[in-house]
Amino acid sequence: LIAMALHVVGAAGVYVLLQMLHQLPPYLDVDYPVLRQHTVLLDLVMRAPPFIPWASMARAFGMLGAARSAWKMLRCLAELSRPAGHGHTVGQMVNLELKMNVLLRRAEAGFKHQFAAAALDAARRASGGDCHGAAAA
Repeated sequence: LIAMALHVVGAAGVYVLLQMLHQLPPYLDVDYPVLRQHTVLLDLVMRAPPFIPWASMARAFGMLGAARSAWKMLRCLAELSRPAGHGHTVGQMVNLELKMNVLLRRAEAGFKHQFAAAALDAARRASGGDCHGAAAA
């Protein structure tokens, strides 16, 4: 709030300085040189504010802001009321899948090792003339 007030004071100071030096563009000058040259436009601008529903527009913006704040607050409260880890189910499932893949690869490697050992044992027994032992291996 203090920073905003300081910015407003600084902007007002720059505006007054530019106005005193006659360096403001015509659409920012409070003396309205454009409107003084075109009296019909001045009359239109002076009559426009009563026709615009400023109060209802401000009320609508206020209600939109309040609804947005309430929605964000409810989402935050809903997130805080969940049990720990509940919002991270995707990450937890990925972690579980990675662990299952490691176990599957380990089981496949063990099976391949046992299969190769059994084949070598059968080949050794068959070369030694033990056909019944080779069939059992």
